[in-house]
Amino acid sequence: MRIVASGDDAAGLAIANGFRSDQAVLAQGVRNANDGLSSLQT
Repeated sequence: MRIVASGDDAAGLAIANGFRSDQAVLAQGVRNANDGLSSLQT
């Protein structure tokens, strides 16, 4: 089942948005770690 609008499943949409936010934070952490490694290798 896809959640397209908040009327479809408001609680599910809130949870999905939380997951999306968590994923963005983790992705930024990975980018920061890679930048740090690159800095050490130069």
